[in-house]
Amino acid sequence: GLATALTALAQFFAALPGAYHHTGDPMAESQSPPLLQLDVMGERGELANLLSFSDKEETLWMVDCGGTLTYQRQLLPLLRNRGINHLDALIITHGDQGHIGSAPALLSQLRPPLLFEGPFKSRSPVYPQIRALADSLGVQTTSLAAGQRVHLNEQVTWEVLAPSTNSNNSYRFADDKALVLKLTC
Repeated sequence: GLATALTALAQFFAALPGAYHHTGDPMAESQSPPLLQLDVMGERGELANLLSFSDKEETLWMVDCGGTLTYQRQLLPLLRNRGINHLDALIITHGDQGHIGSAPALLSQLRPPLLFEGPFKSRSPVYPQIRALADSLGVQTTSLAAGQRVHLNEQVTWEVLAPSTNSNNSYRFADDKALVLKLTC
């Protein structure tokens, strides 16, 4: 019982903002970073994508962040290994729990200043928590629809291919309302 209580206390204090700082793998810094790197993670239908773009300085964007399992087992270890303590933006493609279930933890721990999402309201039970947390942290939220472009920098652009704001909003499943993005580098 004492070991369980101590473990719970350690996890609680480690989850507080500013309670930790990842230093990463010192051996990884000796290698020159690739211009564009995409890490795809997921367990049991969950999905998280980390996009790293290195120009003058590294830019980190997350496209979906997976559910709890993916976040704990794959995403957090990757971030710790690379010494990543912040994100530049989070893109939520749709409200599927397996794609945004860990968004509240990611927002509170990595504090991305930008949040991009589709034009339709999400029915996911975690979505109101994501919006409330983003508002409380001062995260700039932008709704994207077909035809819009988001410029990461001079060389990297996201183009939104779907959905259109003119689309019928009576889609039954979250997967039917997903943002479809084209990355050009």
